[in-house]
Amino acid sequence: AANTRRVYAVNPDADTISVLDADSLAVLAEFPTCADPRSVAVQPGGTLWVACHDDDRIRVMNAQNGAVLADLDTGYGSAPVGVALNPAGTTAFVSLDGRRQVRRYDTTTRQQTGAVTVEGRPRALAVSADGTRLFATRFLSARHHGELYELNAATMALVATHRIPKFGNDANRDTTATGKGVINQLAGAAISPRTGRVLIAGNKPNSERGLLI
Repeated sequence: AANTRRVYAVNPDADTISVLDADSLAVLAEFPTCADPRSVAVQPGGTLWVACHDDDRIRVMNAQNGAVLADLDTGYGSAPVGVALNPAGTTAFVSLDGRRQVRRYDTTTRQQTGAVTVEGRPRALAVSADGTRLFATRFLSARHHGELYELNAATMALVATHRIPKFGNDANRDTTATGKGVINQLAGAAISPRTGRVLIAGNKPNSERGLLI
């Protein structure tokens, strides 16, 4: 039905995108897309922006039928992984794992309008509710802390590098359910609409306990 709430999920191993009913989680459709799609963002009006990791491109698709509308070449070895849109849907942001870069695109002209290079490999992206700030996770952390980059969405300048300290103290004692360690492989990010806080998904290895080979 036209008013069905939908969820779009990439399937990297199958090179497809699944369309789900947001309420029943029934699979409504599955579209072929590109080599190793890593993330997808939905533009108001029914357009999908897909990060195609192995194809080094962004693919723009029709959300209703999966038709390809445009391919944006990001350069050999750029390996796009994250894509996010501002709330108005007028701007797309893309993280390039192979270039350590975050790029900005105009969604109408589909032309690049800005870029910034960061120290680590950027991965997950999240845009603030007012569209002024962009956050990008550093996928592989430094030894003693994780990092979250804060960017000015208008100028694409790096505003701050927020350090995520090592988890320790009494709240992270070594037990069967908890332990010390540094957040690593920061693969997801979202901003809470209620608090404005950035929520990050990652794992928590503890290299101080020894290295497993």
